[in-house]
Amino acid sequence: MWNIKNFTESDPNILNPRVCHYNYNDSNIQRYEFPIMQWTIAMVQRALGQHPAIVRIMLFLISIWGSIGFYRLLRMMDFEAAPALAGLLLYLFSPVMFFYMINPLPDNLALAASMWYLYFSVSYYKYGEHNQIVFAALSLLLATWAKLPYLMLSIVGIYFFFHTLYRDRSQIIPQVKIAALQLAILLPALAWYYWVIPTWAGNDVLTGVFGTKTDWARNYEILQHHATVMFPQVLLYASVWIPFFIGLFSSIKGLKDKEWVWYMFGITTVYLLLQWDVIGTVHDYYLMPFLPGLYIMVTLGVEKLLTFRAKFSKLIVLMCIISAPFVSYYVSIDKWYIIWFNKDLYTHRVALTNAVPDDAKCIILNDVSMYVFPYQINKKGYVYNGSSLPADFVHGLIKDKGAEYLYCDSRKFDQRDDIQPMLDSLILAAGSVRVYRLKELEMESFSPKLE
Repeated sequence: MWNIKNFTESDPNILNPRVCHYNYNDSNIQRYEFPIMQWTIAMVQRALGQHPAIVRIMLFLISIWGSIGFYRLLRMMDFEAAPALAGLLLYLFSPVMFFYMINPLPDNLALAASMWYLYFSVSYYKYGEHNQIVFAALSLLLATWAKLPYLMLSIVGIYFFFHTLYRDRSQIIPQVKIAALQLAILLPALAWYYWVIPTWAGNDVLTGVFGTKTDWARNYEILQHHATVMFPQVLLYASVWIPFFIGLFSSIKGLKDKEWVWYMFGITTVYLLLQWDVIGTVHDYYLMPFLPGLYIMVTLGVEKLLTFRAKFSKLIVLMCIISAPFVSYYVSIDKWYIIWFNKDLYTHRVALTNAVPDDAKCIILNDVSMYVFPYQINKKGYVYNGSSLPADFVHGLIKDKGAEYLYCDSRKFDQRDDIQPMLDSLILAAGSVRVYRLKELEMESFSPKLE
């Protein structure tokens, strides 16, 4: 959200996505994924005005665009209209989709563009229209720009490449030309990540399971969570269990000549294993690349149910669709209403925002995310979590970095003997959050005492 906010309010340069903190250097520019989604939404806000509703509507439209791509993919896979429409509806109410589709995650754009990549790829290898392969590559470019891991879905194009050569070796030159064309179209995304990845030092995504020691107790906890929560209740949900398992059991024959689905499952499983510790039990949206394959299986199950002669099978499909929004809402209700950060930030938001000028640099504690606290108070500066920040470090933020105010919800920190000398005056006490004006002290005027 901070990328969108800063593109809207200050620097519109798409190459300079900015966040709310200066923790890592003197600039708040942080380049991770290419911010095409954030920048586009910001440009709409610059034209229409800045409001959270615009962000939500734009994200909703992106998700609907991706859903249309999924429906067209199902039809391209020769599903009849009825099971394809049922599969689409059940996909839309997947709890992970239902909740995140209006949240400012670039994963939404990556997933949506991936659906179109799959559609155009299948369409090309079914009908041979060359414009389809260009559209496929452009869709994959957009997905990769938005979120690098979605590049793995190129496994589908790789499958079609070798599958075509296996059936007709005389196609090697045309297929190499197609592969070269797709690679050329992907170059802007590859160039972006070649430029920015060296700046990701310390990011666990780069090392995955190779960056942590094996903790078997933790691995078992994650495995148990994926088996009992993540896959059956977040990616899938009770309304789709029956069609999913029917589709899975019948997929050997039902997906004949569509083996690329299994390759897609394979690469996403490898991705899960490589990012096992990073995904853990929290980052459910990291597993969105599983959704196309999972809901192809669900749709296959729906198709089988609709072809059974027994009347109750069609009733099962109807009950699955009717129950979908209610089950999905029930499963994700905590995410809709729980406030996992300090509630006082929300309760006293206006007072905390107005306490000091918006352009003042602030030290902000505590925020494990480094983004929510400053967003609630509309401030930028230096954001940390915990009460043991060294006093000499705080002094450096004041003297060398220009920090003028302290927002703090921890008495363990602001009441420390080595912190008190740097506090000029209390500006506001709002619940557990206190706002202080900071002094400009010389280093030698006090002796830091670390906890």
